[in-house]
Amino acid sequence: MTESKAFKWIGLLNLIILICIMIFRLRDNLLILSLLVVIPNLFAILVINHIEKKHKNLINIPDSIKNLLQIDSITKTGFDIYKSNKKQTIKWNDVISVYLDKNKTKLIITLKNKKIQIPKNSINWYKLIRSIPVKYTDFDFDYIDKLFNSLTTCEICGAIANRDNECLLCGSESFDYKKHSEFKTKNDYIKENQLELFAILDGDDKFEGFYEATDGFEIDRNWRPLITETELLEYIKNEYWND
Repeated sequence: MTESKAFKWIGLLNLIILICIMIFRLRDNLLILSLLVVIPNLFAILVINHIEKKHKNLINIPDSIKNLLQIDSITKTGFDIYKSNKKQTIKWNDVISVYLDKNKTKLIITLKNKKIQIPKNSINWYKLIRSIPVKYTDFDFDYIDKLFNSLTTCEICGAIANRDNECLLCGSESFDYKKHSEFKTKNDYIKENQLELFAILDGDDKFEGFYEATDGFEIDRNWRPLITETELLEYIKNEYWND
């Protein structure tokens, strides 16, 4: 059940309560009236709080989608940048220099009349930094090679993208008994995160499978998810599509 549908049910609940008050003339009995109104609504509030907590990863997005950069159509000749539905095409022939900032968190591209800064939280940022033409001597190719050679497999998404116990692709943390004490076992933690990661929020979309590398990372072909497609679809129906 979604949050909006929960509010609809609360409205229906209060309508039923109002009808009951009118039919059984409960206005004169304050105790019964208060219990009839307060208890169902208190329960409804608890349900909404549960929904908000369950879907906090969808609500508390660090960077608003509106301002998030997306890199697309990366080829040998250039790439496209999308921001707020606006497209900008960058051709490598027009680029004077390319380099990473001191903290390795931004890609700085110098054109004839301006500089463009692309932060690493941009979609397909890692794919872009792996596609920089070798002619740009200011770019730190050694850093990129060392970075990708140091990565290990993420047990949640299966991508070879884990660095310092955090996946650069899906953002999942490696299991830690102290940090994730609410889970009885490591497998419980992995399963819960895989169910959330691969969940399809839109009922019109189709599940494409677990093995799909993005953002320049490769999938470890020896990796196997701990959940099945059947378990995932059942979870999605109960948590997201349940009316």
